[in-house]
Amino acid sequence: MGLFMYRIMAELPKDVTKWSPDDVEVYLTSKIDGFTKDDIDLIWEKNVDGDAFLKLTEGILMTFKIEFVNAVKIMKLVNEKQGRKQFWIK
Repeated sequence: MGLFMYRIMAELPKDVTKWSPDDVEVYLTSKIDGFTKDDIDLIWEKNVDGDAFLKLTEGILMTFKIEFVNAVKIMKLVNEKQGRKQFWIK
């Protein structure tokens, strides 16, 4: 993550429920891995703020026209912010 993005991330409220849709966009952009900027734009267009971000599911993301695989990657970040870990069964 570049210095500019690090500074922006440092300015995000610690309480995710206080995030604006722009804050959600900044967070996702800083963590982009396995999903696209287009996916982030779709979430932003739905006006997803921090409270809504914490309530997302793969199903909801797919109604935004985000591919399932990308939705799973985004949900990993949602779960991290909720304090939940994902366990994968091999």
